[in-house]
Amino acid sequence: MWHFLNMRSLVRNKNISCQWIFGVIDIHMFFSEDWDLNLLNKKAARVIKELEKEGIAKYFSIPGENLSLPATSNIETAECIVVVCSGYPEHAGVWSYTLLDKSMQEPEWIKKTSMEPYFRDLYDTDIGLIVLNPHAEELKQIPDESLDIYLFQLQKLYDYIGLARTDGLKFVLLGFSLGGEVVLRFLHTYPCYTKFTKGLILIDPVPPRIRRQNMIPELSELIGKTSFYGFGDPQGRPGELAEFTKRILNITPEVVSCQYHGEMPNLVWPRIFQGLPAMFK
Repeated sequence: MWHFLNMRSLVRNKNISCQWIFGVIDIHMFFSEDWDLNLLNKKAARVIKELEKEGIAKYFSIPGENLSLPATSNIETAECIVVVCSGYPEHAGVWSYTLLDKSMQEPEWIKKTSMEPYFRDLYDTDIGLIVLNPHAEELKQIPDESLDIYLFQLQKLYDYIGLARTDGLKFVLLGFSLGGEVVLRFLHTYPCYTKFTKGLILIDPVPPRIRRQNMIPELSELIGKTSFYGFGDPQGRPGELAEFTKRILNITPEVVSCQYHGEMPNLVWPRIFQGLPAMFK
């Protein structure tokens, strides 16, 4: 199952078979054997560095944890926070290494995969943004099997920001691809954090293995208010990931037709941005 895959194996294997309680589906990850991961990691990090120079982004540190994560510069004063959990093996800064690699020959593709629009639109509002990083140097002691490296970061964020502040700070969790499975698993495993969570945004998520009727009531209620965007065809039919997630969670996706899975976060961002104030009410 997806939960027990060693994440390093994802980079080496193009086809991964994932089994859920209702059957089996093959997810074709299409990781390229020709990728220069070191180069892609540097290009992803450069996105955050450029935003830092403009005062739009910063690295947010959690005292005592030796952990720093990319965030908008308003993170300490924000009234509410969007936490981004994206896919693997992408570094914080971009959504898709497929598109980042493509941008080396066709530079315009960087705009389709960069997280820059999210940072630019939120940094001068009362909504903050913070991005989990599965490759955080400080967390190398945590095995990268299962999803522990993501769950650790989420726990520390909620504990430090959510529990430490007394002004009613709330979170919205945004999960893209593997990140969709992560945020659902996090809230189901640690139900104490649901009271700090105002909403969920799922963008073409890897389907969770837990059906909605078997989830804790607090999470099931949140799913009822989830914004769900799924990859599909021009006729509005959802693709495999979206269809299976729809069945498991019993919610209908807003189908987005595009060439690449990795384009979706930026394509749907204007709609997400417009709807965030209502989510945090």
